[in-house]
Amino acid sequence: MSPFNLVNKIIPYAQKLPWDFFSYQVVDLDADTQIVMAHCGIMHYPVLTAADIRTTAGLSRGIQGQVRFQVLSVEDEPVVDADGIYMLRPRMFRWTIEDCDPQYCLQIDATVDTPWLSGLGRGYVGGYQ
Repeated sequence: MSPFNLVNKIIPYAQKLPWDFFSYQVVDLDADTQIVMAHCGIMHYPVLTAADIRTTAGLSRGIQGQVRFQVLSVEDEPVVDADGIYMLRPRMFRWTIEDCDPQYCLQIDATVDTPWLSGLGRGYVGGYQ
């Protein structure tokens, strides 16, 4: 639920946050535990990079440590959305979590290995190994 659900109208472009990057991953650590990682940027500046642990029992807690997200390479050609906005989609990226509970310190080197599908907003959804 967000405040935008309370009003049934389109938000004017000038009142929208100028996100230019958003990445959200959910990784199963075991049958009962997931790590959720998010990275958001505005005007090429990161404003949020965070990771949380959540369980099937409903527990959720933020990871206290240094969380980093890096795009290592992008596709050769940008895609153009229906509004004419160009976007370079990542081909390879890395999540690093350090200086925390050793059980959750990790590095994920990811390579996109599925076709991209239209996703949230102007974004795309894909999978990786």
